[in-house]
Amino acid sequence: MNVSFHHFMQLAKPFLEQYGYAGIAVALLLENVGMPLPGETMLIGGALAASQGSMNIFLVVLFALAACIVGDNLGYAIGRFGGRKVLLRYGPKVGITFGKLTRVEDTFRRRGGTIIVVARFVEVLRQLNGFAAGSVGYPWHRFLLFNTIGAVLWVGVWGVLVYLFGKQMEQAYGWFKYGERWLLILGPIVGAVFLAWYVHRRRAPQEVPGTESADPSAETESPN
Repeated sequence: MNVSFHHFMQLAKPFLEQYGYAGIAVALLLENVGMPLPGETMLIGGALAASQGSMNIFLVVLFALAACIVGDNLGYAIGRFGGRKVLLRYGPKVGITFGKLTRVEDTFRRRGGTIIVVARFVEVLRQLNGFAAGSVGYPWHRFLLFNTIGAVLWVGVWGVLVYLFGKQMEQAYGWFKYGERWLLILGPIVGAVFLAWYVHRRRAPQEVPGTESADPSAETESPN
């Protein structure tokens, strides 16, 4: 779980030197549309560069927020108007498999707004967030609200807090990525168990309190 932010800086530095804030924005926008690009790495690299004085943290945060919100809304539009047909046809070319898409769609149907915020912090869900919300017909105004909240929290953690508390956030990042791996492994299993239990409960015969089962062999005698 030992994660060195020096590694992020080494990965992001060539792109930051060549493209600056635009590099952060493009990487995050395309990642949020659904492409498997290192948007998180670029954000952390930008925050570390700002802490060293070579970038402005205000501009890093501004470009990152705009890219996250616009990218996810583009993904939502593609999911809404193109739907599963587009995703299933072109998704595998950028790492969006049928299994990943199905898991995310099921999650959206059950959890709605909560998962839009939480998904921002989980790598696979972050990339498919807009696609899945649009493809299942989640209301756009609610998606915009929760997606903006999630973007503000995510950029705040991996942008502002890394800028302010680099060393402390380095350890937190290691624990977070460790937990994220377990979430991706155990999440679908727990969800499937809960769904099976819920379906079984709904199908089980319900007994009305205070009533007893009638004996089909019993005969009613008429009074003489």
